[in-house]
Amino acid sequence: MPSFIQSAPPITNMGLLAVLTGVAGALGASVPDISAAIASAVLRSLGEHTQTHFVRRQERVPGALACAGVAIVALTTTGPSLIALAACLLCVPLLVAADIDRRHHLLPDLITIPLLWLGLLLNLGAIVTPLNDAVIGAVAGYLGLRALSHAIALLTGAEGIGHGDFKLVAALGAWLGWQALLPVVLIAAALAVVFGLLHAARTRTASLPRMPFGPALSAAAMVVLFVPALRHC
Repeated sequence: MPSFIQSAPPITNMGLLAVLTGVAGALGASVPDISAAIASAVLRSLGEHTQTHFVRRQERVPGALACAGVAIVALTTTGPSLIALAACLLCVPLLVAADIDRRHHLLPDLITIPLLWLGLLLNLGAIVTPLNDAVIGAVAGYLGLRALSHAIALLTGAEGIGHGDFKLVAALGAWLGWQALLPVVLIAAALAVVFGLLHAARTRTASLPRMPFGPALSAAAMVVLFVPALRHC
């Protein structure tokens, strides 16, 4: 299996690194605009009345920093390679998905399904993981999380995992391979608990709120992407 961090010589030219990082940061700064447009279109298609979301300058900062950070890590470990491009291609839609889920508790098919197909297409060349592992990862990601959701529903009487989460995990399986699914879900679950505790502490509530799982899954996927050892546990 190809190793993410050993695929190409790292970039040592600081000028080139700065330019490519700036391009990635500019893409990340557009995340709020993309997520607002997609969320508005999806909500209207569902018959919900929505108002146009005005994107404030400070809302662009997290996406810009995240994409710039991904670019720096990828380019300084893999160089200007297909894997570095794959990391940036994965970062932007995951940020968009996380932003929409955070705001609307919604993971639109407009993001998750193309992300799944893109992962399979990229792995035709085993860029991140062999195609066999990617296909198994897509199937296992969807069916595994769906089975877990049914088990939670039987035990608690409430559906704890949204259908959009099934598709997002399937897409992550297509990108990272089936070996990455358990680390991604476990890291995401831990992050979700931490986010919930921080939210409860900030709002001074006694119980944990229902937190969207998309942001935690997105963060966990980027961690596993850059730490290949997690995919071989």
